[in-house]
Amino acid sequence: MGDRGFAELLASGKKDAKRYLQGYPGEKDYPTHNKNLRFYRNEIPSQPEGDLIDKIHKKWFGKYELLERHHGYIQWLFPIRENGMNFESQKLQPHEAKAMRKDEACRQRLLSSYELMLDFYGMRLVDRATGQVSRSLNYKERYDNLNRNSHNYLRITRILKCLGELGFAHLQYGFLRHIFSELYPSPPSSSPSPDPAPPASPSSDPPSPGPRAKRELSEGVERSARCFWLQVLRDRPLRKQVEDAVDRRAKCGREPLALPPLPPLPLLPRKEGEGESKEAQEDGKEGEEEKKEGEPRKEGEAMDEDEAGDGDGDGDGAGEDDDDDDYPGMQDEEDAEEERKEKEEARRKEGEKKRNEKERKEGEEDDDQDYPGYHDSSEEEEEGEGEKGWLKQKCSVERQSRQKADQSQAAEPEEDDDEDHPGCHDDSDEEEEGKVKQQKIGV
Repeated sequence: MGDRGFAELLASGKKDAKRYLQGYPGEKDYPTHNKNLRFYRNEIPSQPEGDLIDKIHKKWFGKYELLERHHGYIQWLFPIRENGMNFESQKLQPHEAKAMRKDEACRQRLLSSYELMLDFYGMRLVDRATGQVSRSLNYKERYDNLNRNSHNYLRITRILKCLGELGFAHLQYGFLRHIFSELYPSPPSSSPSPDPAPPASPSSDPPSPGPRAKRELSEGVERSARCFWLQVLRDRPLRKQVEDAVDRRAKCGREPLALPPLPPLPLLPRKEGEGESKEAQEDGKEGEEEKKEGEPRKEGEAMDEDEAGDGDGDGDGAGEDDDDDDYPGMQDEEDAEEERKEKEEARRKEGEKKRNEKERKEGEEDDDQDYPGYHDSSEEEEEGEGEKGWLKQKCSVERQSRQKADQSQAAEPEEDDDEDHPGCHDDSDEEEEGKVKQQKIGV
């Protein structure tokens, strides 16, 4: 591949990695999507034609033919917030990543998944704390398989991204350091000559370089390592140092590859922002600006044929900011946003509770003003015994007054109805008048 083709491939890799490192602005979290979390808790098997994760670690280890031809397990073992070619798998959700980072059983299973694939590629994890990787005993056979089957390059891209998503970003550099050491081996040391060589004359030709060690990995691996794998390294200053060292070694074969040593990163939680570099802060600011602006990104980044593979790779999707619990300079924006929302919800509920209490008290005061003399049970309880006694005495006096009025009214003589109502006669008057008339008629 010429310089122009390499530059285009590198630009594509940097663009894809930028979206991953900045958290893929604009993507949402779907709380009901929990396939990856349930799989890593050994609750459901991978699909299609898969198994529970514990059984995969036990039964599939060393089954190289199965791991090579089966294309539906890699998306389950290494979930990321991007779409793959397995439609029965699911993108990693932020709430899943948060839960898996805090679940020690899930963390140990992820390390077992990583060791399973390292063995498939002819490597082994020497130290889980530093991420050091070395050759396995059958590395030549496995390196040949890696050189021939380019779809594994996309698998490695997914693996490295997943390690960064789930709290093992330090393992990324351990893998890359081993790969670049294999791609650019140091020349073999030659035994010193017993007689010193005569000094070269100014007119003589420069000495030819000594024999170079034979490298075991192909140019396809080299392109993917430089353009894609290195670009997803979380630590920006470290990524720049490695990139500069590799560029110098690639341009001048005589210069030995001078890679930074493996940092002894402890697997302990760090405070948010502790040890954060200026470069990491700039990456975070750029990601926040893109989230606010909501600028859409183009999907379907251009890839090299080797990087495109045969369907095991990663599509464009969504990522997550780095885990701020384990490593300095890595802030989990999703956790901060969730915490902010919880605080706002708590403040809103508290304010609503105070408003309801105030409205209830105001309503009680209005009731007392509209209906004087009305007392609810709480007010009656608050009144003293003297007040109750006064009310009873008042009621007793009123009852006595009404009884006296009734008795005096009953004692008064009744007036003649005839005087009050002339023309009105009771029944006795009518009987007497009838008798008088009968006597007159008889006479």
